[in-house]
Amino acid sequence: MKKKLFVILFLSLVLAATVPLSASAGTISGFVLEDETDEPLPSGTSPYTNMRLWRQGPFGIEFVAYTDCYGREPQGCVDPNGRFELNKRYDGKEFVAGAYLLEIWANNGYMLERKEFNYTGGNVYLGVIQLEPELVRIVHVDTPDNIPSRGGVLSWAYTLVNEGRKAISLDVFALVSGPAEKWFSTNFPAKTKSVRLKDVALVEGSVNIPESLPDGFNICVNTYVTERGKPFRLLAQTGFCAMKGPAKGGGKG
Repeated sequence: MKKKLFVILFLSLVLAATVPLSASAGTISGFVLEDETDEPLPSGTSPYTNMRLWRQGPFGIEFVAYTDCYGREPQGCVDPNGRFELNKRYDGKEFVAGAYLLEIWANNGYMLERKEFNYTGGNVYLGVIQLEPELVRIVHVDTPDNIPSRGGVLSWAYTLVNEGRKAISLDVFALVSGPAEKWFSTNFPAKTKSVRLKDVALVEGSVNIPESLPDGFNICVNTYVTERGKPFRLLAQTGFCAMKGPAKGGGKG
């Protein structure tokens, strides 16, 4: 605990020394550290931390900005010291007031972290955001890549591996997306499964694909694992896509 307090104090002093008090445009900044070691999690090297910024608009949530390390005006990149800064919308305009959501994730076994805050103008410092090591790992067992033209049942299976020390109660749900009968796309959820994960568990799912859906398009299944009772605590996610229609080198199914 003393170590974390020292790190937070140190990073606050670094921020005060590097961010001008009279910035002409508003900025959103903070630090991203590993939860257990307090080590920085940079964007330019492993684990390649990324972020997306959203705003609650009048017609729903709207995309605002993302990590861009190699553009003409980079922003949202976590540097080797763990510091990041967002300074404009994706279209180059300044941030507008409202309720915001920042999503941060990293490769190599870290969980997605969400930070909600209100923006009223000027510079906003979000403090230290710490990413936890992944508690659940998903291993693909059976994820098909083709669906017959006649449609039918699309089935899949994953193995969930507990990377932590304690058993955990999970909800596993899948969102199926693909073309509808005409030109627009459709999304619908598959049945949610509840799992008490001690070590390893097999999770299977299926959905019926109607023949009326057009051939040549992908049906994608994205699976999300959350802690039971905490639907916004995303522990792991994965997905696959299967094309409807004749398989390569074959005829109609």
